[in-house]
Amino acid sequence: MGCREPTTTEVLSSILVRQDGIKELSADWDAGSHRITAETFTSDVATGTPPLVVASTTLVANFNASLLGGASKSAFALLAGRSGGQTLHGGIGAGDDLHFQTTSDATKGTHLFEEADAVELVSGASAMELRLREPSGGGASYVGFKSPALAATTVYTLPDADGGAGKFLQTDGSLVLSWGAAGGGGESTEETTTLTGTQNNFDADAAFTYLRCNNASALILTGFTTAGGAPTEGDRIIVHNIGSSTVRVADENAGSTVENRISTPSVRGQIIGTDGTIELVYDVTSSRWRIASINPGAFISITFSAGDFTTSGGTWTVQAGDISTYDYQQIGKVLFLRILLDGTSTSAGMGNQLRVAMPDSFTIAEKSSYIVYSEEPGGGSGKAASKLNAIVSVSTTFVFLQHMNESVWDSSTVNQTTIRAVGWIDVD
Repeated sequence: MGCREPTTTEVLSSILVRQDGIKELSADWDAGSHRITAETFTSDVATGTPPLVVASTTLVANFNASLLGGASKSAFALLAGRSGGQTLHGGIGAGDDLHFQTTSDATKGTHLFEEADAVELVSGASAMELRLREPSGGGASYVGFKSPALAATTVYTLPDADGGAGKFLQTDGSLVLSWGAAGGGGESTEETTTLTGTQNNFDADAAFTYLRCNNASALILTGFTTAGGAPTEGDRIIVHNIGSSTVRVADENAGSTVENRISTPSVRGQIIGTDGTIELVYDVTSSRWRIASINPGAFISITFSAGDFTTSGGTWTVQAGDISTYDYQQIGKVLFLRILLDGTSTSAGMGNQLRVAMPDSFTIAEKSSYIVYSEEPGGGSGKAASKLNAIVSVSTTFVFLQHMNESVWDSSTVNQTTIRAVGWIDVD
């Protein structure tokens, strides 16, 4: 029995793929679970149709970006880093943006640029802006910063803490920024206190404070802070005594923290009477408040004490009712002392001295003398009936009033005198 040649239909149904590469498949070809292996896969589909469709989301081994055609692997960012660095482009058209989002969740994270020497925004022909946009609910406005043209690189060091109310940002001339006071051109913050006694580390409301002291008894201020923080260069406080007693700023008093203390010319500080003022300015170099100006205010009355009046020879009688004026003013190391009293002296001559104690624990620094005069009750012959010479060269705690009656330089003798002692004394 002879062999029959198969028909074309039978051949086509039994051959999976023709090997001449000429005849295209007339329908989709499903290889099922079988593997197709070849050295090269080529697609000639027209642009607009994907040449490869993959349903699986499983990672393809060895299918790296570096193995794809096109520009090259350098066209893709390498998260592990690339030798020589790499550049990211947000787009290729004018005005294209590059967006970085921490997460697609509504609660965003933080963009972190870690372990870098600097974060630099490089400008083109025009200066680039660093923009801080307002919250999305407010609109699209922003606050921006940009650099001018510079002769050299400028790097500022910011303060290590927030400044107090009313402070401004200042430089030390070496690019280190700190908080300072507005100085004389700014407006002061008015503050009133009724405190009395000794007050340490008094907190002034602002860097420039006008402090009204309405104290009914003596007030001593040993140091100041400003706006809840340490004072800074140029901070300014004007202390105004509007009360009925005295206000004193103490010199180098340990009651206040070292950097809050006040340095004054006198070791007794500076005392002012009613309506007096003391202007203090902070000196950051020495970490001290320093006095810029003084108005001593009203004369400060000295309370009578019999022990303040003694004698070095003879007898001087001084009682409370004998005193008409007994007060002083202080400006730095100068004390202006006034004494007006009726006193009885039973002895005359150079050895008869009335010793008057220095007020308020002041001590005499410059031992010198000044001339004061006394009058005879009733006017006498129309000239001073006796002369007083205030001697301050013997003691640092007493003013010595030396009585020289008129017999020393005229003909009469007077032992009832009205003493008018007025003079300036240098004090420590």
